[in-house]
Amino acid sequence: MADPTATVLRPAGVLDIDSGEVLAGAAIRVEGNRITGIGDVDADAHEVIDLPEITLMPGLMDMEVDLVLGGPGAGLSDPDRVDPV
Repeated sequence: MADPTATVLRPAGVLDIDSGEVLAGAAIRVEGNRITGIGDVDADAHEVIDLPEITLMPGLMDMEVDLVLGGPGAGLSDPDRVDPV
């Protein structure tokens, strides 16, 4: 299997979720669909993407999905819908 393509993301900051500190000037290296490094990771990158106006929060995922039933009067066999809130 070929080596995955390495992409470096260079945001304004990277949140260190362990310390709660924002690391200014840090970059994130992504190979395939995995984060493989944070910090000074530009070596051998295939692509560098500058993101000067955002802070990245690696390792955090929004796993919440809100579903509601069909509304007042709906039964359990009626289709669910995504909660607009």
